[in-house]
Amino acid sequence: PLPPAQAALMAALNDTAAPLPAALPFALVRQGLEPRPDAVAVIAADRMLTHGELLRLATAWGAELHRLRARPGRPVAVVMEKGWEQAVAVLAVLAAGAPFLPIDPAGAPARLGKILEIGGIELVLTQSRLDTAVAWPDGVRRLCLDSPAPDSDPAWEPCEPRPEEPAYVLFTSGSTGTPKGAVISQLGLANALAATLESFAIDQDDRVLALTALHHDMSLFDLLGVLAAGGSLVLPEPARVRDPGHWLDLLARHEVTVWNSVPAMMEMLLEYAADRPAAPLRALRLAFLGGDWIPLSLPDRLRKLAPGAQLVSVGGPTETTLWNVWYQIGEVGAGWRSIPYGRPIANNRYHVLGDTLDPCPVWVPGELCCAGVGLALGYWGDEEAGRRAFVADPRTGERLYRTGDLGRLLPDGNLEILGRADHQIKIGGQRIEPGEIEAALLAHPQVTAAVVVAAGERGRQRLAAFAVLDRAAPGVAAPDPAGALRAHLRERLPEHMVPAGWTFLDALPLSANGKVDRAALARRAAGEQLPAPAALAPPRSELERAIAGIWREVLGNGAQPGLDDNFFDLGGNSLQLIQVHRRLIPLLGRDLPLVAMFRRPTIRALTVAAGTAAAPTIPSIDDRVARQRRALGHGGAR
Repeated sequence: PLPPAQAALMAALNDTAAPLPAALPFALVRQGLEPRPDAVAVIAADRMLTHGELLRLATAWGAELHRLRARPGRPVAVVMEKGWEQAVAVLAVLAAGAPFLPIDPAGAPARLGKILEIGGIELVLTQSRLDTAVAWPDGVRRLCLDSPAPDSDPAWEPCEPRPEEPAYVLFTSGSTGTPKGAVISQLGLANALAATLESFAIDQDDRVLALTALHHDMSLFDLLGVLAAGGSLVLPEPARVRDPGHWLDLLARHEVTVWNSVPAMMEMLLEYAADRPAAPLRALRLAFLGGDWIPLSLPDRLRKLAPGAQLVSVGGPTETTLWNVWYQIGEVGAGWRSIPYGRPIANNRYHVLGDTLDPCPVWVPGELCCAGVGLALGYWGDEEAGRRAFVADPRTGERLYRTGDLGRLLPDGNLEILGRADHQIKIGGQRIEPGEIEAALLAHPQVTAAVVVAAGERGRQRLAAFAVLDRAAPGVAAPDPAGALRAHLRERLPEHMVPAGWTFLDALPLSANGKVDRAALARRAAGEQLPAPAALAPPRSELERAIAGIWREVLGNGAQPGLDDNFFDLGGNSLQLIQVHRRLIPLLGRDLPLVAMFRRPTIRALTVAAGTAAAPTIPSIDDRVARQRRALGHGGAR
């Protein structure tokens, strides 16, 4: 047994019991919206919704879903780009009493079809522009929420599901090659929302910039949490969702008070804002960052631009709610190796356990296992996977989720996360099982063996693939096997699961016990230079050579870019593209739209963009909102 003082420390960590919320997610949001029907709920590029309008739309579509037999055991998929329709969709499904299942519309068609199949989806909420663009499987009925809302029975009341029924199903990468869907309960989600609103005093004056993609669970705070507090959310234009210049404009124009994203997006914002003399972050008071490692330098960098902002590290696996552990970051200690993971939120618990599920002493690494009301109900349609992941504590009988994360308890009572106990990878807040990528690679007729590892320093990693090819097999990938296999994967997997680095071997290295030596491959990937794809045109003009030089400097991996190389295929990431942008501005003598760089990140495209006239002025979101409010008789916009 642990020494008494350490047992007391662990008990204090898990002393989180608090009254459970009486209202479930839809009722929580309804309570936040009803008192001020004319207040602004959603500000999007093409439409503004008041609290009353949002509630009426969500109720009308919820009644229609219920008429179409949406029920607690029948998920409704939400396949949408950023837009006001997402808020209506999530609330409508909850009003119908069903769980919502968000899917990335930009993902691989094969993966979208697979998730719809596993989820048993019959109803999909989408947008008109996607309805005609997505290759939908047969038997799926789509409702476009940007079309006129259906007439509903004014006597119809939103459903009241039981606390233990599902609120949402979120699919993540699966180690067997098939994505798996974590099922989160109504009460678990409501508890996380209520605990966050109370702990950080979020109220009707708060506005959040909703950058996080809907298929990432952190987005639920944007769509449900701030609205439950009676506040409002600001949505970026879909085409500019990765443009930090656009974010800065929205933060200033709408006096955004709350930020919520993965650390990489905050780094992009700070990198872009570094050269701007007037940083428009004066209203920012809270910044939630989660899903990946937070660089130790980030808190101080943020305070320079937003002195009044409280930075909060939030975390927890997809098999819990949007988050179930947090840490309010103050001064970063001189000897810190990482930002602490923190303490569990209300009605959730964490344990650091050894191989036999016994508690580990202070400082001793073990597996982080979580418990409490936030735990997933299991995996949709896969009871066997649920039995493996969710186990009973042999000492107490408590239901635990084995996260696979390594961590330890610190003497101050906080948890520290150390890494993974398995091969799972986290990049840009996305959970990636290398096994799913490897299974997709082995489906190519030329690949006989494949291993995918993470390369690079913690928090800035990229995927690197090692493959053994059968050159005599059909579907020969020469002269550019990496390009052929990238294309093969993009038909089956989302973009964040397509490796940037590629190495082709005669055989995979083995360890002393005869298993593939992943550690050796990871070391090789970390020090390996990325070759330029074959047969690509080299830079020729002075400007092209200058841009290529900037790429080489920023990438730092030895890549020799050709005119048509994709920046991301060479191992670059979004933050590095912002760094390229910063270096290009003094070279060109004028600004260059970041959105153009993200759309076509090649030297040829950048050279063309640098030679064109400035983009036409687009009316600001506030101008469009003000016009709409005048047309609706609401007066001026805030």
